[in-house]
Amino acid sequence: MISVLTGIGTLMIALAPPYVTLGMAAPVIVLLGRIVQGFAASGEFASATAMLVELAPPKHQSFYASTQMASQVITIALASVLVLFLSSTMTPQALQSWGWRTVFALGALIAPLGFYMRAHMSESPEFIATAARPREKKLHLTEMFRQYPAELLCIAGIVVISSAALYMILVFMPVYAVRELGLSTRDVQLTTILCAIVEAPIILLAGVLADRVGRLQIMVPAAIAYALVSFPLFSHLIASPSTMAFIVAQLVSVTILGFFTGPMPSAMSELLPTEVRTSGIGIVFNCVGAIFGGLGPFLITAIVGLTGDKAGPAYWAALTGSIGAIAVIVMQRRTT
Repeated sequence: MISVLTGIGTLMIALAPPYVTLGMAAPVIVLLGRIVQGFAASGEFASATAMLVELAPPKHQSFYASTQMASQVITIALASVLVLFLSSTMTPQALQSWGWRTVFALGALIAPLGFYMRAHMSESPEFIATAARPREKKLHLTEMFRQYPAELLCIAGIVVISSAALYMILVFMPVYAVRELGLSTRDVQLTTILCAIVEAPIILLAGVLADRVGRLQIMVPAAIAYALVSFPLFSHLIASPSTMAFIVAQLVSVTILGFFTGPMPSAMSELLPTEVRTSGIGIVFNCVGAIFGGLGPFLITAIVGLTGDKAGPAYWAALTGSIGAIAVIVMQRRTT
């Protein structure tokens, strides 16, 4: 159902009437489509994470769950390739009037695919066993907040760094580099594609390593490294903008982020029991991800506008990286 809603929201954006036809109603339709799309996509993360972890063979949970994060990055790469193709083959007028809709029209195909998968997919044995328990022995949602407040806060900290970094590196910075730093649109698009191609296998590698040496043993140094290098890295780019500086900043960031996000889904899953795993992760991911992920570009732009300091992205990266580092350090101390 969530995948169907994602497709519906994407289709709403693709079919939104032109501004000249409906006036202010046109951007409202696009906004509603984005709300439906974002709500559904975020809701899918928790259920997909729980399913992958519960279906994975023993000692392979991190690798199985990491495929979800890798697929997100691959999707960004495919979308960037499509945007580069359209911008290279269409006139600016055609791209602005109707060409951009093709990206969303293709994205709407997730609806029938998601419906087919849900109709033919069984629940995990772990979930079935939990659902069969007597009602009085089950853990309810209200009890989750009472019994696992520290775990939920740790999950929130993890979501802060992962969602903020993903949106900033692969969504916000390409636009910022063109508009504010004056870099070539084509160079920026190619760099985004390169970063996504590099990050996807790193995420899978991190998942494999996490199964062998431990999830937090991979996540803690990655979070600390991101918190330490993000500010000087992006400050240098903003102070001395160039294509090479942009490539270096993006590649270093996605490499570190890949090692963090690979073990992330399985690390969050093991913090909560089966009864509330999907609900707990979903609630935290939706609320925290909406603020630090979806609103991240807006908040960075507001910081730059209010202060006049173009280093806003560097401050944002350092802040969110520090929050994530604190969260995984706390997790490590609680488990040792």
